[in-house]
Amino acid sequence: MLLFRLSNYFLRFLEEWESQHPDEMLINDWHDFVEYGTTNHLRISPQRSGFKRESTAYICIKKNANKYVRGTPEELKLLKSILECPNELVRNDAKDIQYNGPELFIEEGEN
Repeated sequence: MLLFRLSNYFLRFLEEWESQHPDEMLINDWHDFVEYGTTNHLRISPQRSGFKRESTAYICIKKNANKYVRGTPEELKLLKSILECPNELVRNDAKDIQYNGPELFIEEGEN
């Protein structure tokens, strides 16, 4: 409950800041930190697609990101090989997400 209230507070603050200072970007986005546990957009993007924090942590480790992640955080794509990765939680998340959002997954060599 506390995290929910803090997240909403920071979101409203950020929206108000952006309306008052359209040319200035805040360096620290506390809303993202409270909501997603990080300000790293590579880790936020999979969470927005439905992956759990633990799955996202596994996916975004450098060796796994090189193996499964393509595109940018704004246009994230995951290789379909993630559906067969050794981490059971990631596999289960990926299978559920692929069912609802197949456009997130691509074959090796696709853009």
